[in-house]
Amino acid sequence: MEKILPFRDLIQDNLGNYYFVSEIGENKMILVNAVVLYASNRIFSEELVKDHKGESLTHFATQMVKDHLKLLLSGEIPGKMYLLESLVGTYDIVVDALYDRDPGIDF
Repeated sequence: MEKILPFRDLIQDNLGNYYFVSEIGENKMILVNAVVLYASNRIFSEELVKDHKGESLTHFATQMVKDHLKLLLSGEIPGKMYLLESLVGTYDIVVDALYDRDPGIDF
């Protein structure tokens, strides 16, 4: 198996949810829902709010996931998509369901 790249590769579960790997070790992998990650990764400036007025907060983050997936699958950006079920057994998988990144830290 190729090396899985944190915050670049996408993991898809059997329900169609997408995750980024936030941490990976020899036998353990921590996943963060991709929509939650992107929603936590943006600081809303007045300009951003103006540009997305009338949209839900998750719409913006969901569109970012769709864009990342499209670029990943087309080969325009490096990385790969994995199915979660193919990783079960190789890794002890933990989902960080309440991920909340400190916006003061560069990503």
